[in-house]
Amino acid sequence: MDVSYEVDFMAEHDYSVPLAAAFVTVSSTPDSLSRLRPGASSPHPKSPSTPKHLYRKNCSGIVLCRHVQHTVLNVYMKLREVHPHVGATDTCRATSEYTGVSFRKILDIKSKAKAMGGKLTTPSRKRPESHNENHRRRTAMYGGFTLCALRNIVHDLLRRNEPPSAQKIAEEFRRSEHLPSLRMWSIRRLLSDISFVFEKRERNSMMIERQDVLIWR
Repeated sequence: MDVSYEVDFMAEHDYSVPLAAAFVTVSSTPDSLSRLRPGASSPHPKSPSTPKHLYRKNCSGIVLCRHVQHTVLNVYMKLREVHPHVGATDTCRATSEYTGVSFRKILDIKSKAKAMGGKLTTPSRKRPESHNENHRRRTAMYGGFTLCALRNIVHDLLRRNEPPSAQKIAEEFRRSEHLPSLRMWSIRRLLSDISFVFEKRERNSMMIERQDVLIWR
């Protein structure tokens, strides 16, 4: 099939209109690939047009995983390959319009790909550790009185030879009128903050007779 494409951009390369506004003329019957090209002549009469509300831009603060970053980079590289005479800045703007990713984010993906040799990684979502001990939220929220009471409850349970489980500690907090009501998950976190460590002990025991009793029998 002899298909010729004639691409004509606006005069003096006015890229206020995106690359999708390129005029493409199809001389023969368009196939399935030509209908997907930007500016194709006319869609198939039986194919409904895609609703415009399906196009969504990436919201600010949303982390782009490495697969999405590679997809954005592929769109940029393909546009550079198809339109080599278009500048890098204008290609980034067109990529931003095609993918819904911001212009500055595309520049960051480009620079990261160049620095890492094409290897992109998902940004870490872990909160950075604070070097200031006063910034620990749980200990600053409950204060020294609650932490001291928590430590005393654990020691009292150990003196009574009872395993200091989070459920028992939570019950002790609920019984007291001067202590706040804490959930078991908060108690586990607070115990970890004040340097308590959970250990699982094997309590397998059995009652046996003494050796002298066995001999007497």
